[in-house]
Amino acid sequence: MSHEEPQGPIAALKLPRNNLVLISLAKKISNAMNGNPHFPNPVITPAALNVLIAALEQSQGKVGGGKAQTKQRNVDRLALVQGLRQERDFVQVTADQQGNATAAAAVITSAGMLVRKVTKANKAPLAAKHGAVSGSVLLVALAVLHAKAYYWAWSLDQKSWTSAADTTKAKTTIAGLVPGTLVHFRCRALATKTGTTDWSQIVSLIVM
Repeated sequence: MSHEEPQGPIAALKLPRNNLVLISLAKKISNAMNGNPHFPNPVITPAALNVLIAALEQSQGKVGGGKAQTKQRNVDRLALVQGLRQERDFVQVTADQQGNATAAAAVITSAGMLVRKVTKANKAPLAAKHGAVSGSVLLVALAVLHAKAYYWAWSLDQKSWTSAADTTKAKTTIAGLVPGTLVHFRCRALATKTGTTDWSQIVSLIVM
């Protein structure tokens, strides 16, 4: 399973392996987000992003001094990558709220990110949409042949996961979430003939 892709311009990062290039990209995005009227309340503020950038710059400069320094550099890189991905998800939500593809693409580029276009509309294996009431999210999975149950989970950090109630149908609503919070979702199915599927890739959504 993979996460849902919006049927319009998609915010892309294309994160480089080279840490110095990654730092340069992160600074570009931070500068673009700073004071940007499209993003008055970003999930990761430019100031917070700058802290992650500075941490990687510092640890990158100490690489070569031993295993501890290299380990810290790797930790700082992961933190920055996760921050950039959260920023990308936030930008995507804002872009999806625009009236047309041109406006959506303009929002993405204004954040210093790349635009990837979707040319073919395929039903996503997992989709997350705002629910009927505040604090709720509707999840719809692609049905699995001979499925007996669907398992659902959500997380705030993609590390600790909270299980939601199992269902016999390929959809569920998770309620009681905090509005304005970026929440991550995943699912898997139990089929009578093939057993339990792998967890899907993660779908992220800012709760309304």
